[in-house]
Amino acid sequence: MQPKEELQRLARLVDMNKKRLDEIEFQLERLQNVVEEHQSALHSIQAISSSNKGHIPIGAGVMIPLNSESEPSTLVDLGSGVFAEKSHEDTTQLLIKRSNELEDLQSKLLNEREQLTHLITTNSEEFEKLAQVFSSQQELNQSVENESEKELQKSPRKPRRRFGSELTLDD
Repeated sequence: MQPKEELQRLARLVDMNKKRLDEIEFQLERLQNVVEEHQSALHSIQAISSSNKGHIPIGAGVMIPLNSESEPSTLVDLGSGVFAEKSHEDTTQLLIKRSNELEDLQSKLLNEREQLTHLITTNSEEFEKLAQVFSSQQELNQSVENESEKELQKSPRKPRRRFGSELTLDD
């Protein structure tokens, strides 16, 4: 493969890996928000379970007081808009399970990010080395061309023939 083509291939590879790294960073951010949301819900459920009184935030700084004498339950999103009524214990177990799964996913993404970072570093170093070799070859080729041009310019001119002893304009 030509050095120029190899440089282009490495540059594309580094660029592609950097874009993938940005995507992973974005996914990690979103995942961290979901983990925090699950932790907050878990703490709220545990706090409400310990005393049947509390407040439920509904947004914009508004809360609904909770005073439940009956068996406390929660509505849990099971996915695709399907909700189920579950006890606080079941909800707590579900949130713990989901949190563990999210942490596993987060750890996998962190490992992938680390591998991509290493790959980008390796490819960038290889690109730099190849670029230096390529530029030094070009400089060498230019210096050889310059020297050959100088030699052509320095080569002695053949003396012109004169007719007799007459002076010419070249004299």
